[in-house]
Amino acid sequence: MPLREKKLLSEPVINAIFSNVTILFNLNKLLLKELTESITQRNGDTIGACFLRLADYLKMYSQYCTNQPSAVSTLMENINANPRLKGSSTSLATCL
Repeated sequence: MPLREKKLLSEPVINAIFSNVTILFNLNKLLLKELTESITQRNGDTIGACFLRLADYLKMYSQYCTNQPSAVSTLMENINANPRLKGSSTSLATCL
């Protein structure tokens, strides 16, 4: 992640802003794979089963949603405090 490579934000701040995004990204890739297989190999008969198999993992969205207001606040505080982030603020804000 460029923010880590460029050391624009500390690790705790990155974690506060992005929380479990990496886990959710991988979950979405898995869900897409399962849905695609369901549609192409099983004529879509098992789409609901895909969600049922991943139901416990989909609950991780709760943490992301709960953290959202705090993440935005942390991001904005850091953008305002760090001139190096000002040029990246538009793209960072859209990540949330």
